[in-house]
Amino acid sequence: MITRGFVDLLFILLCSTIVLLAQSIRLNGLAAEPARVGSGGSRILNDERLVLVSVHESFLLTENGSFANVDALHDQRFQGTLILVPADKSISHHRIMDVWREAEIRGLNVELGVEPQGV
Repeated sequence: MITRGFVDLLFILLCSTIVLLAQSIRLNGLAAEPARVGSGGSRILNDERLVLVSVHESFLLTENGSFANVDALHDQRFQGTLILVPADKSISHHRIMDVWREAEIRGLNVELGVEPQGV
């Protein structure tokens, strides 16, 4: 027979899981056409300005230079969407999500991207 304490514990775990899921970060994919075999990749569908940001552990790198943090990048006053790409495999998921969160707090549009291996 299941004791009352065990049922209470299961209920608490269920409730905490629901709370954690409700507060999770919204993740979207980059709006792109599906890849075709032999085409070499996907094209971005929209025509807005995209800013590719290579995320390193201690700085952010764009075509316009290196930035210490999202605040310095935000001061550039560009129009468009930031595409966050990890600089290499050693960049942690938490670093990418921290940069994403900081950019969204400052009102920037943010998407995740990847660079094809070997490019």
